[in-house]
Amino acid sequence: MGGRIVNGNKLANIGKQVSEYQLSLTEDQVEASVNQYYWQIVALKEKLRTLETLETQLKGIYKDVKAAVDAGLTTRNDLLRVELQQQDIMANRLKVENGLSVTTMLLCQLIGVDKSEFDIAFDDFPSAVSPLDYYVAPETGLENRAESKLLDKSVEAAKLQLRMKRGENLPSVGVGAGYIYHDLMEKDTDFGMIFASVSVPISSWWGGSHAIKREKIKKQQAENTRQDSREMMLVEIEVKWNDLQEAYQQVLLSEKSIESSTENLRLNNDYYKAGTVSLSDLLDAQSLMQQSHDQYAEACTAYQQKLTAYLQATGR
Repeated sequence: MGGRIVNGNKLANIGKQVSEYQLSLTEDQVEASVNQYYWQIVALKEKLRTLETLETQLKGIYKDVKAAVDAGLTTRNDLLRVELQQQDIMANRLKVENGLSVTTMLLCQLIGVDKSEFDIAFDDFPSAVSPLDYYVAPETGLENRAESKLLDKSVEAAKLQLRMKRGENLPSVGVGAGYIYHDLMEKDTDFGMIFASVSVPISSWWGGSHAIKREKIKKQQAENTRQDSREMMLVEIEVKWNDLQEAYQQVLLSEKSIESSTENLRLNNDYYKAGTVSLSDLLDAQSLMQQSHDQYAEACTAYQQKLTAYLQATGR
């Protein structure tokens, strides 16, 4: 049949492979969403731990200031400042808890589990690993991507469509054989036959040539689209790699900020007890420590999300 049966089977097989690659892309999208919600929950839990630490510290400061007020060593204004700081911590805690509840609901809905049966527990906030451990050459990552394989299949399909169209204008050959036996009026009769047919589509040659031309153009378009898309995917891989490196540097900077703010709080606490700094300086040092811890949690969350994006951009 002008190769149409063979090429039709190949085309059907390509359709099956395309469906598998599309399923892989859908899985990547779901995985990215799960990853995003998961690390948001981890970051919010880390913020809660920071707030709990600050609440404990403020209780101690409140006790000391109240004793100083009762002894007449300071004014009630200092006590009000501590209370305002405590109220601010409580307000932040409420926001974080609400955000944690909503994000957990979204993750549970996405992965299909009941919220009452789900929890994420960890001892220490996971540290970021150097992105160099995940680097691959952009060309290698490109070949691993499902999108790249889909583009290859589109070109293969276009080539097969061209062959199918050519097959419609080639001679068709059919062969067959038959055997008949019957017994009528107690008289055996049997005979066989062989037949063959050849069909030459002369009438469609003129129109067929234009149809073949159209399929050639479609094939060229598929090849051009593949080339353009592959070039854009290489750019995307490079961008994702740069984003990952930048996110990692932000994590390192936020780690240094935590060290500095923790030491700053320790010194201000000692100086306050020695009477060399004011209560405002001590409370400001606490706020700086909270900010540095929150920035670290957000930087680590962003890094994990950038890592997932880079792995998916390189077909992993």
